Amino acid sequence: MERTLADLHLHTVFSDGSLQDISSFAMNHRVISVTDHNSIGFFQNPPVACDKTRIVIGCEVTVNKIPDILVYFPNLKCYSYALENELAGIRSAEAHIIQSCYKKLGYTDWAHDIDRAFPKNQVIKDARTRDLAAIIHLHRNHLEYDDGNFDRIDLMEARKMRSDFAVETSFSFRKDIAFELAKRFNGETFLAHPIRTAIRQSNFRGNNGVDLSGELKSLLNQFWNHGGKGVEWEFFPAEYMNRYNLDAALLQHMREVVLGFVSQKQIHLSIGTDSHSMKDFEESQRWLCVQFPRIYSFLPPWVK
Repeated sequence: MERTLADLHLHTVFSDGSLQDISSFAMNHRVISVTDHNSIGFFQNPPVACDKTRIVIGCEVTVNKIPDILVYFPNLKCYSYALENELAGIRSAEAHIIQSCYKKLGYTDWAHDIDRAFPKNQVIKDARTRDLAAIIHLHRNHLEYDDGNFDRIDLMEARKMRSDFAVETSFSFRKDIAFELAKRFNGETFLAHPIRTAIRQSNFRGNNGVDLSGELKSLLNQFWNHGGKGVEWEFFPAEYMNRYNLDAALLQHMREVVLGFVSQKQIHLSIGTDSHSMKDFEESQRWLCVQFPRIYSFLPPWVK
């Protein structure tokens, strides 16, 4: 079968995903990118079963109070120890914030709880808010990680605690850290899931009076003014539609805002499913088949 698609946003066991074998995602794709949070560890031993699909080295830079930024390194031919060391520094700083929040909750057995808060095959466990959220949720409900999903209230509380602590201690990364990495390692910065980020930043929940369109435009302009090279055309599964009480008409309008902005600024789109597991594989692939031709002309040259 001819490979025609691209998926530029995937997560593996090297951050907070469960994907190990990405051959299923690569099967019908010309290009894919693994974009783990604050790591390119996946590429230290790249898969050999995807020889007909180009795998672009990438990462999703995730730090406190800054929108997630996808950084692609299309000219990086192999794993870079220097780049991974820089990303490890981000992980270490983030872990410091999270552990400090954990101690403020009165918990003491970090090593035990962080192991319990992640799937057994997770390789890197110190990069995300999710570990603190998991610890809160597990302690409150006396659960093992695989027994259930995170409670949304716990997640939001964890994020707020983490953010407040970073402000109190002035322990926060510069807003341009992702752009610095892109410059140093010849990468390209793309704003990750802009619609979802606008929803989170504005606390949008259906018809609650929030100007979601205005929040999205502000987010896009801030990223562009900072030197961003592109924006992600993001997958919005049914789960997210329900979670945020977002109707199809409003989502379509938000997509038109993104497309209009990209056209006006003459920058690129990336396209990705943000898949962390095989759970929603069929839905994500159907979406790609519909959306990929629509936005093909906006893709960066290294995808085409």
